[in-house]
Amino acid sequence: MNYGNIHSWSVNLDRRIALALRRDPKLLGVFEHRLRSKMATARSAAAVGDDDWEWYVILTLWSPLQVIRLLEDSSEQATRLQKTSPLLYLLSDSERRQMICDEVRRMLGAYVDKELELTRQPDLEKHLAGCPSCQAAAEEINNFSSLIRMNILVYKAPVELKAKIQASL
Repeated sequence: MNYGNIHSWSVNLDRRIALALRRDPKLLGVFEHRLRSKMATARSAAAVGDDDWEWYVILTLWSPLQVIRLLEDSSEQATRLQKTSPLLYLLSDSERRQMICDEVRRMLGAYVDKELELTRQPDLEKHLAGCPSCQAAAEEINNFSSLIRMNILVYKAPVELKAKIQASL
C-alpha cells in the first residue's frame, strides 16, 4: 500500500485523531503505551529524541481533552507540537492506512470535479496510484458525476430575462 507523503496528510490526520479521541478517550492510553514501548526499545536514552520525551509527558500527564485541544489548535506553539507529533507513526499500519484512505475519500468529490486545491492533488494522485480501494471509490464518484452531467436538464434563459438583468446592473 502506498501511503503517499504522510507529512502532507498529517494536519488533517491530527484532527481525525482528535475526533477518535473524542469518541474514545481511552485511545490516549494506547498512544502512551505505544510510545513508551518505542522508547523502551531504543538502544539508549540518548537515542530517544526530545520530541518523543515531550510527547511522552503530554500523553501521560495531560487529560484527553487537553490533547484533543492541542491537536485542533492552530496557534504557533500548538502547530510546532503538531509537527513533532508521533501519533500518526504510533498508529498500526492498518489504522494509518484507514485514516489516510478516509481523508482521501473525503476529498474525492472535489478531485473528480477538478475543484481540489492544486497543492493537494499530487499527493492524492500518488495515493490513488497505489490504493485499489480508493481507486474504486474515485471511479464510482466519477461514474456518478458523469451520469448526472449526462442527464441534467438544461434550460436556456429567455433573452428578455438577460436584458432585464443587464439593465438592473
